Parts: sequence; structure tokens; C-alpha cells
Amino acid sequence: MRAVGILGKRRADLTEDDVGVMEQVVRRIRRERGEELEPCAGDAQWRHALMSVGHKRLS
Repeated sequence: MRAVGILGKRRADLTEDDVGVMEQVVRRIRRERGEELEPCAGDAQWRHALMSVGHKRLS
């Protein structure tokens, strides 16, 4: 849920730690997405993978 809190901040209020968290989120989404640039909106596996980003520790 930390990423959601960061998205609510003003750019001037972001810390280096916030930026690091968001970079991890971007890497995770790119890894989950793979080569498919436009995953099917109805794909349950893709949907659940994205939903888990805000609820699991990022690695």
C-alpha cells in the first residue's frame, strides 16, 4: 500500500526512499508484463499480479 500513499504526494514532497519504492514498482510491473505491451484487460492472472503489487513486499 506504500505505493498508493506515494502517488498521493506532491512531487516536491517526495523523498529519495519514495523514488526508490516507485522504481521497484515499475520494475515489478515490467517483469510481470513481460514482452506483452498491452496485456488483455480481462486477463485475470495479469489483474491479480497488478493488484498484488500494493499488497506484497517488493523484491
